Amino acid sequence: SLFQYPLLYMHGRTRFQLSPEERDAMRLHLARGGVLFADACCGATPFDRSFRDLMKQLFPEHDLQPIPVTHELFSEQIGRD
Repeated sequence: SLFQYPLLYMHGRTRFQLSPEERDAMRLHLARGGVLFADACCGATPFDRSFRDLMKQLFPEHDLQPIPVTHELFSEQIGRD
């Protein structure tokens, strides 16, 4: 059912791991244009580290990058076009 949702949300405090099957599904979903929003509750280091590890497993050829403050995500113009 993962592919029914264009936006995925992960939130947590603790360390986590996905199974190989879950990682494959997540990689495919994101490669097809799905969006993943992840939030380490209160800056929880175990969750943050697990998320970074997951992204490195899914996309080893890419590094995580901050979203620039000039990105349309931070604009009031989204949805007004």
